[in-house]
Amino acid sequence: MSFRDLAAAVGMNSASVHYHFPTKGDLARARVIRCRQSLERVREEIDRKEGTVKGAAEGKLRRFFGVLVEAFGGNDRVCLAAAVTAERDLVESGVVEALVRF
Repeated sequence: MSFRDLAAAVGMNSASVHYHFPTKGDLARARVIRCRQSLERVREEIDRKEGTVKGAAEGKLRRFFGVLVEAFGGNDRVCLAAAVTAERDLVESGVVEALVRF
């Protein structure tokens, strides 16, 4: 992936993408953080809906994994964390730190 390809995909010029993300590592780190935050919001919503009653843990896990299956199951997508983990030795330390937190 190049910044030019990314810029074309989102309708921006390459310089604008570079302004917000000077390196591919900065872009990858931001994407990992965004995915983590998104899953945290999902977890918080599940916690609110399922509550803390006895036996709620199983329901929470089923709902959470249901979200993951819906997002990744049966298509060509792969979890960002899994993809980056596979290339962990090749990415910048800031990306690895965000990945570990994820």
